[in-house]
Formats: sequence, C-alpha cells, structure tokens
Amino acid sequence: MIPEGWQWNQAELERGDPLNAGLLSVLVIKEDLTPQLVGTAFLVNANGNHATAISAAHCFEEARKILHPNPLHHPSALPEFLPAPNEIDLQRVKALYLKDGNFYLCPIEIGIWDSATDLAAFTVCAPANEAELFRDFFWIDDQVPDVGEQVAMIGFGEMKVDIDSTDSRKSTIQRQLLVRLGRVEEVFPEGYRTLAGPCIQTSIAIFGGMTISPSAFQSSRNGRTRGRDCAPH
Repeated sequence: MIPEGWQWNQAELERGDPLNAGLLSVLVIKEDLTPQLVGTAFLVNANGNHATAISAAHCFEEARKILHPNPLHHPSALPEFLPAPNEIDLQRVKALYLKDGNFYLCPIEIGIWDSATDLAAFTVCAPANEAELFRDFFWIDDQVPDVGEQVAMIGFGEMKVDIDSTDSRKSTIQRQLLVRLGRVEEVFPEGYRTLAGPCIQTSIAIFGGMTISPSAFQSSRNGRTRGRDCAPH
C-alpha cells in the first residue's frame, strides 16, 4: 500500500521470500580474488540446470571497470577515439543465487548487452549435481503501464562484502531484497535523455543495485513470478 500523500512505499523482504527464487546478484571476482557485488538480475527462463537472466548493461560495464581498473585513455576522451574495450573474462563474473535458504555461486556462460538501451541478457549454469536448481522465473509481457498505474521496483540494496581481517580468502556477503511501490508518472516510448530505448518514469526513488522494475507481479500457482514491462534502471 502507498500511504496517503506518499509517492512510494518500501518493504524489506526476508531470505525466505519466494521472490528470491526469481532473482540473481551479479558478482565480480577481483584481481585479489575478493568478490564485489554490482547489481541485480531477474530470471526470464529456467530449465533446471540452465537459466536465462536479464539485467542492466551498466552492471557488465561496471564489471569491466573492476577487472580492468587502469585504462590507458583519459576519462574525457571522445568515444570515437577510444580503442576497442577490454574483453570481460566471464569466468570472473558469477551469479549469486538463493533458494530454499541455500546460496549458490553459478557460472555465467554467455553475456550480451547493449549500452545504448542499458539492457543485458546472459545465460547461467547451475553448479554440478543441481540439475533442478532453476525452476522459478518472471513471466514478461509487452503491455505498457498507464500513467498513474501502480508499479513495483525490486532489487538488492545495501550490497556489501566484508573481508575477514585474519584471512583474506574469507568474506561475508550482505544484501537486502527490497520492494518499492509507487506509480507511473510518464511513459517515453521513444526513449528519454540518455536512455535510447522505451522507458517509464516512476515516483519511486531507486538505488544502485535496483536493476529491475516490473510494473506488476504476482505468484502463480506453480510458484513462478509474473511480471511485465521489466526495464533496466
């Protein structure tokens, strides 16, 4: 519910909430082998030991910066004068998945993204002996929400990795699954400012890690989560 006079409201979801089964955290393993969380992704197809996920392109661009922290060009250099970007070693980019109270660090097979529309898609594999791990996902349709319609944004906030001071090989990962409820303020079918693709403007304040914004979602009888108009932010 949105309280009277408020533009948006927030709920903090527990580890056991079923929405966790449709979401991933994108994690990068740095040069010193410590992990860093960079964003949220949501599953749109699940086939047991394989799944397809969608996120924002800037998550993978952030992974590129982490893996290649010392670029040879000045930040102000024009794009047309820059060399080809450094390749991202996907063996050092993982998907962190929570299901039934257990965490899984899953390899990413293929990643494709478009910085102009800030959209990324990638395939993820379950660890060995977890042939039925991925069974929950978001259903997406092409209906555009109307101005004034209630929407929800989902993402992992308060992402943090604490390295053990006595053993750098050990770390504790923190994150909080948040849902923020608000309304659509405007729809931009041709894009807006730096967003080249269709997008919507909502009343919800977002934060780093809040990568998806389904305009509606509900649990279906088979445990999957329905969503529509999920666009990266």
